[in-house]
Amino acid sequence: MSSLRSRALIGVALCALAASALVLRGQPGASRGAGASTRLLAPFAPLLARVQWVRLEQAMRSGRTELVLARAESLLETEARSADAHVFVSMYFAFTLASPERELDPQLRARWLRVGLEITRRGEATVDEPALLAQWQGELLARAAQNDPQLVWEGGERALWSAALEHFERAAKLGAPRAAERAELAREALEPLR
Repeated sequence: MSSLRSRALIGVALCALAASALVLRGQPGASRGAGASTRLLAPFAPLLARVQWVRLEQAMRSGRTELVLARAESLLETEARSADAHVFVSMYFAFTLASPERELDPQLRARWLRVGLEITRRGEATVDEPALLAQWQGELLARAAQNDPQLVWEGGERALWSAALEHFERAAKLGAPRAAERAELAREALEPLR
């Protein structure tokens, strides 16, 4: 689909949403009819979500971190139940911004890793599959322990592996399929660090 056509469809959808809101606002008892507006707007939810994804991807490509943060929050409100949305957003902060190739300052890399972890931690309360986000937090920490020895983290590599182990164990209790296996690998990584 062309960019011009996509923009036209988005414009039509936004106009329809605005018109719906005006119609509902003008009806007597509309304040009591929040359920009606939700039902009316429900068919547009996938389109609104797609718009949020596109806007976030554009912000990521532009490299404007503050804009990414704002658009990520907007996407996660729209896609609150989607573990995939939370993983995608956390990957940008924990893999892209916290990458040693992109960010030379190990303290800033740690800051971006914490942002990625916080996004997934908050998401556990709203997603359909919290076990996946619990495991993903373990994966983020394990990856940092393996790939970034200069990362400024209180307790260093041992603390990263310990936290990863806690997340993997919690994910296993919640039913994540490979979490027990990942917990065992984290235990093995911790052995020489004790």
